[in-house]
Amino acid sequence: MAKKKTTLEMRGQMLVEYAEKMSKEVDSWVEINNLIFGPGGKASELFTTREERSWLTQSDYRKQLDKITSSLAESPEDPFGQIYQESTGKIALELSKSLHAALKIEAKEEGVSVRRLIELKCAMQLKALVHPG
Repeated sequence: MAKKKTTLEMRGQMLVEYAEKMSKEVDSWVEINNLIFGPGGKASELFTTREERSWLTQSDYRKQLDKITSSLAESPEDPFGQIYQESTGKIALELSKSLHAALKIEAKEEGVSVRRLIELKCAMQLKALVHPG
């Protein structure tokens, strides 16, 4: 007897299907990443709580999303592809105490982790670079 999918698993599958569909309509991995994980992206729409987003980041669905993004980055037409391939996804930052405190306050108000807040802020800036105006 097949195991019934949980609502989180169903939403994970919906997100992967959305990413697969949209990957055929975008020009680069940057665009698909913003559509999925950027502010107002599909992941935020489907996974509304911190716990749900945490589940997603540790799920096989996240790995599938990474494969979709990677496949776009391997395209010779993607000017950002080599940068993507060389990136590890990890970065260490040293911040002033005041900036760190301000980020913690904003993250608490938004109901997200500081890591997620920084990720969203970077995604917004990246989206502005790819789609100015």
